[in-house]
Amino acid sequence: MSQSPNTMHYVLVLDRSGSMSSRMDDVVGAVNEQLDALRAAALETSKLCQVTLVRFDNEIETVFEDRNVLDVPPIHPDDVFPRGSTSLIDATVTSIERTAERVLEATLARTASVAIIVYTDGGENSSSLRTSDDLKRALTTYQNLEGWDIAFIGADPSAIETMKSAGFNEQKMAYVQAKNSHLAMRRMSSSLREKMAFDRAFDIKEDFEDLN
Repeated sequence: MSQSPNTMHYVLVLDRSGSMSSRMDDVVGAVNEQLDALRAAALETSKLCQVTLVRFDNEIETVFEDRNVLDVPPIHPDDVFPRGSTSLIDATVTSIERTAERVLEATLARTASVAIIVYTDGGENSSSLRTSDDLKRALTTYQNLEGWDIAFIGADPSAIETMKSAGFNEQKMAYVQAKNSHLAMRRMSSSLREKMAFDRAFDIKEDFEDLN
């Protein structure tokens, strides 16, 4: 019987492109609810949750990396102020690769798990660092590893098609209307908490059907 990981690395890859202007405050509020849920799980289980926030438009920037959820202050809309275009492929691939560099060995040893959530309200339109083949390769390599969970929430049909074409696990991706983005991110709070507390894998497709 495999052991339950004592550390979960949560990586949020959050779209901050210009189209997010009308909904960013609500999405940030939902992200803070995720952090609240993870803090509660950390205190209940004595497990460690390390949080990384990556923001992206036509640039990819790490706001903070592997920070103990108990020490993470509330995210502020200014941290992800909307601007620019949407480098969805670049952000997804580089975030997966960077996570693997840090924690792959620990996940293979089952002392750590990975939860990555990628959210965008738009379609790919400006990636220059990675290609769709790189995305497919990253997903093939990591999304089915034990202890790894990669979820995608998209509010644009073309973004969903980008992920489907790359072989993203469709049970771990959801299309939502843009106006429901914050509801989707809020709903992920329980999935994150259950993954941390019980090592329960994401299974979100049906859970979001009422939001599309």
